[in-house]
Amino acid sequence: GYVGKVNMDRNGLPGILQETTEESIRETLRWLEGCHFDHVKPILTPRFTPSCTNELMAALGRLAQEKGLYVQSHLSENLGEIQWVKELHPDCILFFRLGDFYEMFDDDARLAARELDLTLTTRDRNVEDPAERTPMCGVPYHSAEAYIGRLIAKGYKVAICEQLEDPALAKGLVDRDVIRIITPGTVTASSMLEENKSNYLCAVYLSAQSGGTAFCDLSTGEFCAANYPADAVSHILNELGRFAPREAVCADAAAENDDIRTFLTKRLGSLVEAGGDRFEYMAAAARVCEQFGVQSTDALGLGEAPAAVC
Repeated sequence: GYVGKVNMDRNGLPGILQETTEESIRETLRWLEGCHFDHVKPILTPRFTPSCTNELMAALGRLAQEKGLYVQSHLSENLGEIQWVKELHPDCILFFRLGDFYEMFDDDARLAARELDLTLTTRDRNVEDPAERTPMCGVPYHSAEAYIGRLIAKGYKVAICEQLEDPALAKGLVDRDVIRIITPGTVTASSMLEENKSNYLCAVYLSAQSGGTAFCDLSTGEFCAANYPADAVSHILNELGRFAPREAVCADAAAENDDIRTFLTKRLGSLVEAGGDRFEYMAAAARVCEQFGVQSTDALGLGEAPAAVC
């Protein structure tokens, strides 16, 4: 079994108990000294309720490591880790798992609050200037799929940063990592898909000599690819209009082509991403052969269609 200890730093809230970081740590140490149980282990449960500071969280983290304590927290990491994870996925809305919620911070919180009709809060209530407070909002993890589906339907990408271990068993800070990135073209959950409507992810290749497209519906496994040796842009636009992809990964020349980009973003409302070096023929051919379990692209009818393979 476990015994819990809640640490709350309530600085700056008039009429409510105010506790400094030093006082909270001293109180925690006194509580630990008084724990004399044979079959239970103490567990720190710091919570940002109503406002637990970064300073206190850092101090509790050091205390947990020093004493070998278990930590269970709705926010056991400070903004440094959250910002670090966000920097790895700047084009995604970061859903950061904290206890029973997925929380969003800063610009992600502002965007999600606007798109999902959520209420913005802050954990920095002790900061006097409201402009310097970190905005945040959250959704319960058990109903997060519905919220994610709404964001995906609006063309956003969502990165899920999940707890990789049981918070009750973790020593020190809970280990977390981004386990999934959900985009409009990679959705497979039926709850996020429109019934009786295909959901295509596409790749668009363009060079001075030719062009190619490939379309895949990950929810059904449907795959189509085509090569255009002449009048490539016109053929590409026709195919885009026919398949209406939710998301497009474009080779550099295709991404820079005004007609293609405008058609995707303005006409279709597709999420567009530049593919960079992912459009190298030999590597692409190897991936295609591996995926379909064949020895060469000839077996797929793509041997004379290099632009489709790219």
